[in-house]
Amino acid sequence: MKNNKPKYTTILHNVRIELKLSVNEYCVADMIYHLSNNPESKINGWCYAGKQTIADILNISKATIHQIINRLIKIGLVVRDTETKYLKTTQVWYEAAIFEREKFRRSKETVLPVKSLRQSESRNDTQASKETIRNNNIDNNKEYRLIKEEIEKIVGKIRRSAKIN
Repeated sequence: MKNNKPKYTTILHNVRIELKLSVNEYCVADMIYHLSNNPESKINGWCYAGKQTIADILNISKATIHQIINRLIKIGLVVRDTETKYLKTTQVWYEAAIFEREKFRRSKETVLPVKSLRQSESRNDTQASKETIRNNNIDNNKEYRLIKEEIEKIVGKIRRSAKIN
């Protein structure tokens, strides 16, 4: 039998910060997403792992998992089935974290090899190096700004939804 326990979580800290999640909250939401989307799952579309199982995997207490799940539900990132108590993440989580992660993975940006400099060359004087530094600055990255705007829209939806409920 395969061990289907999650082995790691990729945390997009810009998303985590925009959603105002702790690292543990992000990890729990991510785990719920992946367990509910496991093609080998007995119950497709839902995470049926118990709080103790999640607590054991993340090495945090069951009580903390309970608090985190309740908060994730309150802010609209997770829903709980009223009959089975199974969990799944919402479209809001998908758009904020999973869609963003997929864009990150598919990014065509690459790290260019660095040309070694002779001692006679100055590292800071060439126009090319200044341009590279400017383009690598995340604040000047157009794609980053667009992603940040999308996340801010999603966060706004979550906040408006939380105020309504």
